[in-house]
Amino acid sequence: MELDEVRRGLLLSRDSIRTPIDYFTFQKKLAQEIRNIEKRKDKDAKTHKHLLRLIGDSLAWELLDSHVIRELARDRLRPANLSSQGEDFDFVLSVAEGIAKLGGIPIVADVTHLVAIGDIVTVTPNGIHIAECKNRPTPKRPPTGRIARQEQRGARASDYLTHGFFSESNEKQAIAVEVAAAQPAHDTLRQCIEDASASDSGAAVARLGDRDLLLAAWARGNDPGAALEGLTESLDGRDWEIPAMGGFMDAVMNPSPFAANPYALPIPVDQRLALAEGELVLIRFTDLTGLQFTTNTSTGEELRMDVRKAGGNPQLIMNLAGAEREVSRRFIDSILWGFLPISGVRENLIQFAEIVNESLKNPSVDSTPAPSPSIDTYSSFVYRGSENASNAVVASSLAQLARQGVRIPWEDLAEHGDDDSHSVIPMIIFNDGGRLTARIATEHEVEHFDFPDI
Repeated sequence: MELDEVRRGLLLSRDSIRTPIDYFTFQKKLAQEIRNIEKRKDKDAKTHKHLLRLIGDSLAWELLDSHVIRELARDRLRPANLSSQGEDFDFVLSVAEGIAKLGGIPIVADVTHLVAIGDIVTVTPNGIHIAECKNRPTPKRPPTGRIARQEQRGARASDYLTHGFFSESNEKQAIAVEVAAAQPAHDTLRQCIEDASASDSGAAVARLGDRDLLLAAWARGNDPGAALEGLTESLDGRDWEIPAMGGFMDAVMNPSPFAANPYALPIPVDQRLALAEGELVLIRFTDLTGLQFTTNTSTGEELRMDVRKAGGNPQLIMNLAGAEREVSRRFIDSILWGFLPISGVRENLIQFAEIVNESLKNPSVDSTPAPSPSIDTYSSFVYRGSENASNAVVASSLAQLARQGVRIPWEDLAEHGDDDSHSVIPMIIFNDGGRLTARIATEHEVEHFDFPDI
């Protein structure tokens, strides 16, 4: 079967997913296809492997909100080779299958580009669970080295997503604040593609706002540039002050939490496939002066946003509390590759400026009571059980367990260091008629708790 037909079949299967088991079965199939193509080193195989993981990302975009994806994508590296992991990855799949049978929806990190924390992220009605899977018996000592760093990353992500606040030191803090996010112009996108499909030239231009345009062009076996004939007037930007252009193929080849995923867009299957494979070209044209503003706070202070060219690239500069500060380029990326109208992103920046300005004005004020939590999140390790047991062993920190409402019999856990909330307690997890019982290593039973809270 040709590789493009394999991707078509997978995308059709993805669209028919209905149950947690369906999600697992699809990802197992996706993982097997990645393993198969890893045997080849040609250019087509490399592209196929990349697009397969882009399909995996589309599940994350379906199941998680953008704030969660941004956190889980933090410090991501190149995806791991599945074939070289051997039985270790088989263990990850077995844990994912068990999760799905219990009603959770697993996202297997290694079949994605973006999920970089944990091996499995489980989505439940009550929250998410980040699991690092280790195909080995439960260790007798606290984690060190790489495993300790994995525990810290999982704990940081779970704390930040649950509480909306994270602090490693006075210099390194993160606070999530809620703003009314701009919405992607999906209706305009769909109409633009339909207009291009109906056009003799195979191209069409849609307006998302003032000096804010989207071009759709079908290659149809020719240079996409040929389809632009007759559209020069629509694309005339000679009077634009800071013109910017972004081709969506950049988002395909460089997946990002700030760019749309082609396979997750609300357009027909054939259009999604064509977009991911370069047969349908989308190009955004905008004048970034639309992001500039000058406004006053409630106390009369002036807030200003400017866009400047820095080394040929546009840079957002915000005047806050009387000082100029650079603002992340992610706002520009979300316009060029996320189908966000520039007017909507401008409104986000105004809200952002007001919040940050207030924080800078009053640095001594404790802002931790006012963050915006995203979702209850927990993290743990999952170890292999005994040779004759099918039950996995979940090891979680005492702090993580306490947040789940699990009561620990401290008098029987002196050997674990009861004054250290980061001690790791191993537990055997049993399925009891749809509910789980956790039994810690000392054989003292802990309070029952439902799977969605793990």
